[in-house]
Amino acid sequence: MLDDNNIKWFKDIKDSEITEIGYKAHRLSELHKSHFPIPRGFVINSKYYFSFFQQNDLKEKILEILKTINIDNKEEILKKSKQIKDLIYKTKFKEKFINEIAKMYNKIGESQIGWLNSKVDEYVAIRVSIVSEKHPPKELDFIEKYSGFLNIKGINQIMECIKEIWASSFDPELIIEKNKKNISDNDFAIAIIIQKMINAPISGIMKTTNDIGEKNTIIEAIYGFGGSGIICQITPDNYEVNKKNIEIIRKTQSKQEWMLKRIVGKTTKVIIDENKKNKPKLENHDIKELTSIGKKLELFFGNPLYVDWVIDKADIYILSADPIDPSKKKIIKKNTKKIEHEGFQDKMDSFKKDVIIQGIPVSPGIANGVVKIIKNKLDLEEIDSETILVSKMTSLEMTPYVKKAKAVITDAGSTICHAALISKKYDIPCIVHTEYATSKLKDGQNIQVNGNNGKVYNLTGVKIIKIKKEEEKEIKMIEKESEIPKTFTQIIVKIDEIEKLREINKEDINGIYICTQNLFTKEEYIEIIKDKEILIKKIRSKIDLIKKITDNKKIYYEINLHQKDLVYENISNYELEAIFEENNENIKIILDNIKSKEEIIPIEQNTINKIGIKIDSLNTNIIYSILENIETIIINTDNFDKSKNVEITNICKENKIKKIININKNNKKNIKEYIESKINAIIIDYNEINLKEIVYKKEQEMLKDLLSI
Repeated sequence: MLDDNNIKWFKDIKDSEITEIGYKAHRLSELHKSHFPIPRGFVINSKYYFSFFQQNDLKEKILEILKTINIDNKEEILKKSKQIKDLIYKTKFKEKFINEIAKMYNKIGESQIGWLNSKVDEYVAIRVSIVSEKHPPKELDFIEKYSGFLNIKGINQIMECIKEIWASSFDPELIIEKNKKNISDNDFAIAIIIQKMINAPISGIMKTTNDIGEKNTIIEAIYGFGGSGIICQITPDNYEVNKKNIEIIRKTQSKQEWMLKRIVGKTTKVIIDENKKNKPKLENHDIKELTSIGKKLELFFGNPLYVDWVIDKADIYILSADPIDPSKKKIIKKNTKKIEHEGFQDKMDSFKKDVIIQGIPVSPGIANGVVKIIKNKLDLEEIDSETILVSKMTSLEMTPYVKKAKAVITDAGSTICHAALISKKYDIPCIVHTEYATSKLKDGQNIQVNGNNGKVYNLTGVKIIKIKKEEEKEIKMIEKESEIPKTFTQIIVKIDEIEKLREINKEDINGIYICTQNLFTKEEYIEIIKDKEILIKKIRSKIDLIKKITDNKKIYYEINLHQKDLVYENISNYELEAIFEENNENIKIILDNIKSKEEIIPIEQNTINKIGIKIDSLNTNIIYSILENIETIIINTDNFDKSKNVEITNICKENKIKKIININKNNKKNIKEYIESKINAIIIDYNEINLKEIVYKKEQEMLKDLLSI
């Protein structure tokens, strides 16, 4: 049954309504309510989809037709598809529904001139948001991507498009795909998104974090609208930006021949003027503003994102912001972790080579092989597991050969072009946008492809040995995937016995905080300190166990330089010796009870890491004297003094020192205050792991305050 609550503006949608509007529409609602710049719009939830298909037993009739289809007979699929779509086209919308859509649509084009309200028919984009409790969003993406309309104007056209979207889910291609994926039409429904259409002269995509190599933001831009859909067909400009300081690292410009433009209300493909073809798509200030928005989006959602964006009259609009990892779109299940092995090909990078060409790395890995340049279909037949496939671009028809190749190089392409997507799917090193690969490389040439840095090396004189690819091993993590969202502030857990680590989800924490007493029972500890040589071996054994349980998380090892009890006075020397022997960069020494700078220097000289200090009554004069020797300062909340904290914060900022707060149980109410004091991490007790959720909420509050300024 239709009511006013079936159609809502983004701002009015509640989180609980995701089961009625689907992932995509809910995501847009989140963006709008968090003050990110998105085009104005509303959502028609799935209730009307069900209501429409209940008329005249429409759903039952369609399901009966689908039951009779022979999925191996293409002619029959075409015939039955037309039969189903005709039934949908003949079914009329309810008058109330049309009026409600018209009322919302008129407000999209509403503007105020002086004291007069002006209403015009605005151009809109109409998109699909799939609703399903049985299938995760990533399994139904193919339906969302298949349907949708741009530059639609007027209520009559909108109603036609809505009906066309519902009918298109029974197109022959989708009938075949749904059958292949074992998806029943009873398993999902369709919600409709209607947004103001931005007639953008420039659009593109942004990858907020580059998962290949360093943590940089990647931006790709083209002329015209179309974003991710068109970038698959055009080689875009590519920009790489340091996310931390918003400095542009690299620009790669491309020559674009055509673009999509709205002409007399129609989406039209037009040729770009010659004087515009060679100009960069984005100015530096646009690149930096996009990166800043990407940082805020990534902080808000807690994971790296693919962002669809457009620019119109210097205004940036976000069209979508989805996780790079598709599994983040659904309810999180048990995870598997891949273990990478350094093999023969990885070690080959140690000798000197000549760089022939360079492009954009889109699939990681290193491969040595023999070049095969693809000029026609016959050349594809020569591709085998030792061949480097080189082409201007790859296409859908080339998929079977791309899968067989040892690596792929293209002249053109983007981070989401066909070559990139297929190579990532099958773990094949791939470099795109080299511009000259097909002209500079020669058939039969021995080369190395480095999918990590985007460089292609000449291996002339180096014999290519056929190495059987090492099998990739999988280790299934025993614990459940974390239900607590990721935080920007790192979480370090303090333990009083090692076995408790097995009960903590590894995804929930960034590090472990321990001291020697925590590694042993009281009886064990008293016994082993009688023999200091045994103590060193025992400490190392315990550290190895922690590393194994936590997959090499960082270990912050507290060492008290001056014990009150004379029995334990010199124990710190043996603790340090054990850590020196470990020689592991993930073990951070934290010194407590420091009396002078002279105590730190010999410790620093014997470890591969800079050390940290714990502040209790330590005065700032001592801190200044040891600045060059430390990388971390830990403050107990019992000693958290606002006025003194400002000075310590400035010291840390000026000297690039990590500031960590050790949360005392009695001070957890002040978490927001600690986060606002610009800390890098917090230390919490094992039994207080749920404090992470409070940290997350406080971060979101702060972010919303920041975005609303």
